[in-house]
Amino acid sequence: MLNLITDLVEVHDGHAVTTSHKVAKVFELDHDNVIHDIDTLQCSQNFKEDNFKRFFEVENKPIYQITKDGFTMLAMGYNNEKAMQFRERYIQAFNEMESKPTSPPVPEEQLRLQSLEQELKFKRDAAAMQTLAGFLNVSDSGKLLMAQKLCESNGITTTMLPEYVEAQVSYALSDLIKKHQLNYSAQKINKLLLEHGFLQTNKRTGKSGKEKTFKSITDKGLKYGENKQHPQSPSEVQPHWYDSRFKELMAEILVTVE
Repeated sequence: MLNLITDLVEVHDGHAVTTSHKVAKVFELDHDNVIHDIDTLQCSQNFKEDNFKRFFEVENKPIYQITKDGFTMLAMGYNNEKAMQFRERYIQAFNEMESKPTSPPVPEEQLRLQSLEQELKFKRDAAAMQTLAGFLNVSDSGKLLMAQKLCESNGITTTMLPEYVEAQVSYALSDLIKKHQLNYSAQKINKLLLEHGFLQTNKRTGKSGKEKTFKSITDKGLKYGENKQHPQSPSEVQPHWYDSRFKELMAEILVTVE
């Protein structure tokens, strides 16, 4: 048995409608006969235009979209037993479809407020990013990464952001010590970098409420390296030093460089 709700009736622009093809299927009629019945209905032209709309053609033959009122008018002409049974069920199907609650449209004022909230959130995030980037002396590549994350978190495309290629290769201090075979520990060199003003210690409050410390390169030290955003903590940076200028940096803080 046909499911009149899902198979034969659909909601279009908030109104339950059917088609001439479905009516033919329901009443077991030839579709050409249904088309003839629609075309020869003894009703006003305005009623016919409002309730029977040609919206598709198959082999140059039209299929009508029919409103509930149009169906009621058409079905009055079908008086056999099957027609009477299906007419009753079909009208019930229309009523059930139209009585189903639909999601109300979002008011224009609500849309405007949502847009304003999104704009304010982006401005707050951008201001925070700018403050952090300046406070932590974040490198250009780090700023680009922060900008990408800012856009992504606010649903903004990142296609307009430039592709950044770093001019110099940089490494963590421990990697450079090993590469240049220095007889100094990272702890010793970090201490000297702090003393000579190339490095500084920063503090921040962690999620647990405890104070945490981390190091960043100062303005003076940016000649020799860059602050890269910490992959696990956006509020921290990691000092990376340029390989090409590492010996020059060591000459600033050490008597000899091996």
